[in-house]
Amino acid sequence: VSETPPVCSDALALISVTDNCSSNITPTCEAGAVLINGCDRTQTFTLTATDECLNSSVCEVTYTWVVDDDEPVFNNCPSSPIVLGCNPVLPDCDDVMQLGITVTDGCSGTLEPECAAGTITEDGCLRTQIFTLSATDDQGNTATCEVIYNWTVDLVVPEITALMADDDLGCNPTAEAIETALGGATALDNCDG
Repeated sequence: VSETPPVCSDALALISVTDNCSSNITPTCEAGAVLINGCDRTQTFTLTATDECLNSSVCEVTYTWVVDDDEPVFNNCPSSPIVLGCNPVLPDCDDVMQLGITVTDGCSGTLEPECAAGTITEDGCLRTQIFTLSATDDQGNTATCEVIYNWTVDLVVPEITALMADDDLGCNPTAEAIETALGGATALDNCDG
């Protein structure tokens, strides 16, 4: 987060001046240039106190601060749901952390994300779970990555119904009779319809 840069009054508030002869000496202040090194900022203020006999003393006050208004960046965050298929072993945060997702920040470097598992939602046989990865840099900027898993839960076998005019085809039925008997067969599945 960008800090408010210091000014001379900030530096003067940090010191006091005493002299064996003179009293009430007000130092002068000279603000140095702000030095920039990546996200780091440094500025030195030179305070000079001079007594009535022109004896002087110098004090330097140096401030350092960080300017960082950018969020961390997630790399390799999946752009679409990960499909697990039918009746899978369910993922957890350890599985999500193995996906190769990394977080970098221009000022704080590499960050370790935190993982939170969302609740599993159901839509018939379909299941969805969202894992949210979050990362916060040293200045409090935060970014998130959502990893979405989809899968199907189906433990019921399809049910086949044969529509036959007569349940008994008798002995040695012809291929045509069998085909006619099975021609109206249907299969019903709890997930696929």
